[in-house]
Amino acid sequence: MVVATGYRSDPPRSQPRSRPRSQANWYLRDQSDGATVAVMAGTIENTTFIDSGTEQLPRVTTGRFGMIAATPDDLPAMQEAARRAATALTQSGSAAFAKSWLGFRMSDTPRGMPEFSMVAVSALAADRDELTSAWAEATTDLVGPERYDVEVEPVRATGAGWGVTVDSTAIRPLGPDEPVMTVITGDVYPEHLEAFVAAAAPAVAQAYADPAYLGGCGLVSDRMVDITSVSCWTSAQASRAYAYRAGAHRSAKDVDEANGWHDLPTAFFVTYRVLSSSGTLLGIDPFARA
Repeated sequence: MVVATGYRSDPPRSQPRSRPRSQANWYLRDQSDGATVAVMAGTIENTTFIDSGTEQLPRVTTGRFGMIAATPDDLPAMQEAARRAATALTQSGSAAFAKSWLGFRMSDTPRGMPEFSMVAVSALAADRDELTSAWAEATTDLVGPERYDVEVEPVRATGAGWGVTVDSTAIRPLGPDEPVMTVITGDVYPEHLEAFVAAAAPAVAQAYADPAYLGGCGLVSDRMVDITSVSCWTSAQASRAYAYRAGAHRSAKDVDEANGWHDLPTAFFVTYRVLSSSGTLLGIDPFARA
């Protein structure tokens, strides 16, 4: 088993990229205040996959996500510590996927330059016991004024953008009242970032107005184009209702698809069962409200 690190180490795409990617730092000027920095084990340039040597994607059944508050002065060192933790998780062989991002707190009125105030680390794996042990060791140094940890179980996934898939045969279906965490990610072409951000603002406002929405955040890597949404819901049914019923989110989704804002081979959508949570994120535990 070979650990493949570096930029775009995931399996070959079915079709070549039709448009170039470029740095787009201006994107952040359109995001909300009170931002977070999130790391799912290294930035996209440091994304790490485990290549099994076959064409079949590695199958995962377990995951962890942690977010740690940091003061502005401590943030650079904390972000580097999070990257080291992510690297340790993959190099140990315990994680099949790991990735890092910059991030921001969702807001119904995005404005100004966000204040990055956290780091985060996450990993996906096939063996729960191995990941639990490796997680405890790798994240020991990630200590801040506030830390929030969630143990998750991936129930279903669509897309190959993260180079893994869910072993649905090993996971029981979600119950109607189980809270979920959903993650949707994919590269937005730089020329469409401004339109994407403009469409996202009313979609976020729609989520905040939904009583089933428990909280969430937005994530990007240092490249600012792999836009990721993390949201917490009282149930998978509530999450789907928000995504597909008439409203700002559905309108943004339809316009996105019609105009090709996203590079589809990079897309990945995963629904997590929440097994446990501890600590607080921005003063609350979203799943304590479920």
